[in-house]
Amino acid sequence: MEKIKLFIDYEGIKIERLDFQRAAQLAGKVRDFFKGLGITPTPEKIIDFIESEGKSMINAINADLENDLKVVKSEITKARIKKDTNDAIVIIEGFIEENGGFSEFRQNKHLIRIQPDTLKALPVAGYDDELQERHTRYVTNFERYEEFNDVCSRINGLIEKYQLQANLNLMFLFDKGKYIPHPAYQY
Repeated sequence: MEKIKLFIDYEGIKIERLDFQRAAQLAGKVRDFFKGLGITPTPEKIIDFIESEGKSMINAINADLENDLKVVKSEITKARIKKDTNDAIVIIEGFIEENGGFSEFRQNKHLIRIQPDTLKALPVAGYDDELQERHTRYVTNFERYEEFNDVCSRINGLIEKYQLQANLNLMFLFDKGKYIPHPAYQY
């Protein structure tokens, strides 16, 4: 059976585009954050950081700390390494807290690609088509749609027949679970 398109939710598309823009901005902030820490950013590192909300980086830092502490003998050096590690984790957690949730990126991840050379987040090919399709509403129950379409046709027939100049809210009331003619409407 052929799909019957009811409408396209342009407001939903607009909201998703804003979510995408926030996701792209977040990827740029993570890229710059990495550069500030002296880490060479790559698309994979950026995506991993965002998907794990920084936990993967914190886990790697903690693993490095454990390995370093096994090798270092001096208690003073161990204390400095622990402090440096703790300071790094505080910086990462501060960045995560400052930049809020990463949900927009995770929700749009399949539509985002990060260019390897500029590390900018861009939409994947077909982004606009997928976005429009996701926000297009189709008839799912054809029998119900036909019944409602028949009711609309009958109401439109009454409006034409009596040359009515009103909307349905002025013509009908919803009273005790049923529509009734509005008593204030001039019939």
